[in-house]
Amino acid sequence: MNVYLYATCLSDMLNRQIQKSAKTLLEKAGLKVHVLAGATCCGQPAYNAGHRSAAKKVAMQQLSIFKEDWPIILPSASCAAMMKYHYTKLFEDEKDTFEQVLKLKRKVYEWSAFYQSLSPALIDKGAAIKVFCHPSCHGIREMQQHQVAFSLLDSLEHVQLLHLPHEHECCGFGGTFSIKHSSISTAMADRKIDELSKLITSHGLSRLVGADYSCLMHLQGRMQRLGINIEVQHLACFLEQRL
Repeated sequence: MNVYLYATCLSDMLNRQIQKSAKTLLEKAGLKVHVLAGATCCGQPAYNAGHRSAAKKVAMQQLSIFKEDWPIILPSASCAAMMKYHYTKLFEDEKDTFEQVLKLKRKVYEWSAFYQSLSPALIDKGAAIKVFCHPSCHGIREMQQHQVAFSLLDSLEHVQLLHLPHEHECCGFGGTFSIKHSSISTAMADRKIDELSKLITSHGLSRLVGADYSCLMHLQGRMQRLGINIEVQHLACFLEQRL
């Protein structure tokens, strides 16, 4: 089976281990993975900022290169939601392009959900560990697949998945929101981190995992500033390491 792996901007520029791990696990599941050099940003930053014409130009690039009828797999619910649900809004008044968008929409999958659908053999070779998995807003509210990450982690024999009282709340990143409204963004991150700190103290939490690197990057940066030492990993990297 052939699939496309869409390397998101953040993983491509800041943490390439994410796309490497995502690719490795898909290949070990028997797939032939294609990573296209021509794939650019999904267009979400421009779209969220109201620059529709700029977002369209970026979206058109993706429409032009993912030509085969293969699944397009993204290690980010945020980017997946943009391509799956918001491209249709961008091109709803352009009939010919809209048909292309509908074809693309049917091919887009968030990485963890697609990986779980392959029924992988999750034989945990790691030591006992306690982790918290942060469910991203796009994973919960648009892709509605945040439970998949929980399920994958629960399947690992030596991994104990811990939960927070308000784990479904936003981490405060929100792309440019964290820059334009930095004080609110920081307060939201601190609320999440305060609960994480309690898990570290009371339950021995030692790893923060998530399926969206933007959230992880935001929380990790804030924890470093606060002097909280806990390892942060994308779900794909964590799974590859455990398996």
